[in-house]
Amino acid sequence: MKAAALIVLAACAHEKPRPSPELRRLPLRVAQDVLAHPPSLQPRAQIFREALIADLREQGLCVDGRGDFEVVLQVDVTVARDALELHLIVDKGTGVRIDDRSEQIDAPLPQSAEGAREMLRPFVLWLADSSAVRAVAEDSSGCRGCCL
Repeated sequence: MKAAALIVLAACAHEKPRPSPELRRLPLRVAQDVLAHPPSLQPRAQIFREALIADLREQGLCVDGRGDFEVVLQVDVTVARDALELHLIVDKGTGVRIDDRSEQIDAPLPQSAEGAREMLRPFVLWLADSSAVRAVAEDSSGCRGCCL
């Protein structure tokens, strides 16, 4: 019995953090265009937008589809010599910066949505754990049927 309890405890320790109920109700909008540097890569960088939306939905977060968002997420990608820097900017709907995170990744632009999701997964987990985003979520009136 003790061994079974330790196995369950160990499994829980490795489980991904779950977004809070407040964060799950916060209407998020992912900006239409990914900011890419150099700009010529913008069409290929759009894969990050689709990957971010898919991962947010998988985590049970509210991705706004009607314009009732309270928070905007902007992905910024800088590519240089088989490495890229990803930057996720979190703003209130009014344009006030809430939080942001950057990460250097030693890889080229991904060729698949799954590759982009793997690169963005740490950002989604960070979003769920950000105290600044959590504070906005706690003050939010929540999603009113705006999530798709």
